[in-house]
Amino acid sequence: MSHILLIWELGEDLGHLARLSKQAEAFMGRGHKVTVAAKDLSRANVFFRGSRVRLVQSPIWLPRLKRPRLTKTLADILAYKGYGDVEGLSALVKAWRTLLADAKPDLVIFDYAPTALLASRDLAIPRVIVSNSYSFPVPGIPVQDLCPWVKAPLEAMQRNEQRVVDNVNQVAKRESLPGIHCIADLYEHDAAFNADIPTFDIFAAERSAPVYVGPPANRMSFPVCDWGPGGGKRVLVYLKPARQHVDAALKTLAESDVIVRGYYAGKMTPELRSLQSPSFQLSDSPLDMAASLEGADKVVAHAGIGTVCDSLLAGKPLFGLPTQIEQTFNSHKLAELGMGNWVGRDDDEHSVATKLSAFLANAEPERKARTFAQLNADYANVDFEATILEGCEKLL
Repeated sequence: MSHILLIWELGEDLGHLARLSKQAEAFMGRGHKVTVAAKDLSRANVFFRGSRVRLVQSPIWLPRLKRPRLTKTLADILAYKGYGDVEGLSALVKAWRTLLADAKPDLVIFDYAPTALLASRDLAIPRVIVSNSYSFPVPGIPVQDLCPWVKAPLEAMQRNEQRVVDNVNQVAKRESLPGIHCIADLYEHDAAFNADIPTFDIFAAERSAPVYVGPPANRMSFPVCDWGPGGGKRVLVYLKPARQHVDAALKTLAESDVIVRGYYAGKMTPELRSLQSPSFQLSDSPLDMAASLEGADKVVAHAGIGTVCDSLLAGKPLFGLPTQIEQTFNSHKLAELGMGNWVGRDDDEHSVATKLSAFLANAEPERKARTFAQLNADYANVDFEATILEGCEKLL
């Protein structure tokens, strides 16, 4: 029996916990001991209730720094996640090294966990990455652009990355860890599994023999949407409160001639409750989104990669309300492929209503999404847990 440590450090959404729980379940099913270090334990019990897995809190950067108006590279993201402060980063690395020393794992799996990867660079154990492609750059390649649709001077991007690299190397020297030449070197690994599909891998052209396992299948006992007997287009919603454009989008949906079901991941306001009707019903408890997709025609969501992959592999187009850069990339790609549309920070309420109404009325994205699902059916059939389990056990 080996001890497997699963780590989640950065990023939002339930998708990270879903991935961790599926992997933990698979490893424990083979007799391995599993510890999960999670960024957000407040929602972990939804996925680990009754499990024998050991849960611990990941060391994370708490100060809320002002985000740059334009985020172009991973260095820009890490700069406001503690990497702009040598002393703060040093403390985070020490905390990760303490956690790793106490856990004594035989293999570590990293899900968007650059600081944990930095802290483990001297460990003589297998290091495996299971992550969205967008948050997993290719080691050895400097200044990988996360936002190619917005132009910025290469020199400025290089300066920003070098500043963060210098901070990392100062901390690495203090801890007697190998240094890095570029930010992507943090992601050196023994094996890797991309938790999405090639279409949405911004670094696909640079990868060597990538293994795409898609998002994990949902086997949680969440309820499935009841679409009711009414006719009309069915729209599946997965949105969060207090995000830009969410209220405008929900108002547009409520006033449209469609049937709306879905998950609103927060407390419903009186205004939102007043919109509830036989044709417009949202739940504030998680739903089985994959199963609910079977009855849907279209999807409205923030365009996280798990939702995007599930939707397109089920042949459903998606309208995006992105809240961060990865979701914006996914939304751009959806529009580029004709399988959706989206609204950004510069859109106003009128623009949201206009674009969303046009998406609801347009049958072409549905046709293209069905074709995409047929052409990419193999990815819908990948066994997420078995593929990762087999790859990791070869390293033990």
